[in-house]
Amino acid sequence: MSRRPVSFLILSLLTMLVLPATAQEKHPLTFEDALAMARVSNPQPSPDGTMAAYAVQHVNLESNGSTSAIWLVDLKKESNPRQITYPPKGKRDHSPRWLPDGKTMVFLSNRSGSTQIWTLSMAGGEAQQWSHLPVGIGGLLVSPGGKHFAFTASVYPDCEGDVLECTAKRQEKKSKSKVQARLYDKLFYRHWVTWGDGTRSHLFVLPVEEADAPGAARDLTPGDSNVPPYLEGGTGYAFSPDGKEMAYARNIDTNEFADEARSTNSDVWVVPVAGGEPRALGDDKGWEGTPQYSPDGKWIAYAMMHRENFEADLRHLMLYNRETGKHSSLTYDFSYNV
Repeated sequence: MSRRPVSFLILSLLTMLVLPATAQEKHPLTFEDALAMARVSNPQPSPDGTMAAYAVQHVNLESNGSTSAIWLVDLKKESNPRQITYPPKGKRDHSPRWLPDGKTMVFLSNRSGSTQIWTLSMAGGEAQQWSHLPVGIGGLLVSPGGKHFAFTASVYPDCEGDVLECTAKRQEKKSKSKVQARLYDKLFYRHWVTWGDGTRSHLFVLPVEEADAPGAARDLTPGDSNVPPYLEGGTGYAFSPDGKEMAYARNIDTNEFADEARSTNSDVWVVPVAGGEPRALGDDKGWEGTPQYSPDGKWIAYAMMHRENFEADLRHLMLYNRETGKHSSLTYDFSYNV
């Protein structure tokens, strides 16, 4: 079987979905035409490489909403994509992930109200909700051995005990309050189109066998900062090949007034999945992120911008030797962004 870039796969899938709807009389592209196009995202090859799952989103102009479903394509034939989940109108199934045996797929969906983990057997049948966490989640990953899920959730950093349950109770109380004013004493009070609400994005791990057990999710990144941080592309975190460690990006310059608003000092950290003290791999003052482990687990590759407090510096590809602790640039003389 030939191996093709993921970008080609996305383009091929989009073309197959859009062409039937656009094979009409030629006219200038309109706003309605753009909205009518299906949005294909996040293709995930199956463990044996024979199939790929991906999400397809359709926008509804009248309802000002969207619906997305999971589709499957045979990579050997590349001509028979088929829809395999059927969410209610206005709901979103997305972020498909395969369990290692290739017989089961998990994905994120807000069918039940908040975004949770759902499962679908490749042998057939209806999708079933797997997790019932107190808050909605995002950024789903499955560990290489299939023992853990990883995800992010917005939580209040000063919560103790079961952070997810504490956050849910505080949000419910807040929603019922007659006072909806907001008080800010530091930046960011607003980031692009999102108003700050006092929560932080934290990275959690959840044992697959305990996905429905209350309090089973473990917060790997407690504290008053976000994982992934600002400027991060992709998920911003990854499992080691043995599933015992996670690497992630984080900016901890948030203690003094306005520091977070001007700092781009994101570093790559590692932490045991079982819990423990996180460790930063370096102390460069620029931005570092998007860590990925090599298949043999000996290296961590990541992207770096050297210049401090600057969002548009040249992005280099870096390599960290886990045995020696040495950092090296693979693109030092390359004059384009990685």
